[in-house]
Amino acid sequence: MTQKILLIDLGNSNIKWAWVLSADEPLEILSASHRDIDVVALGESCWGSVTAPQRVLMANVAGMALEKAIDGWMDENWGLSPEIISHKPRLLV
Repeated sequence: MTQKILLIDLGNSNIKWAWVLSADEPLEILSASHRDIDVVALGESCWGSVTAPQRVLMANVAGMALEKAIDGWMDENWGLSPEIISHKPRLLV
């Protein structure tokens, strides 16, 4: 059984997301501005009408406040938290 996965790119002014439903289907990337909008309204407008995914993967350059707010929305509405994907700098010798 394929997992329903939500991929999120939380940028400085926009949030982009795509649903992975199977390895064979192309991704449709959706986006919305997160400037000047309440996170509850943002969550509802982006994902309020869909069932919860089994997994959420999120990359974030927008800052911890927005990340925590989206995490809170997902926890309250879906009972899960996103897995944060980050790049760890390597020391070049």
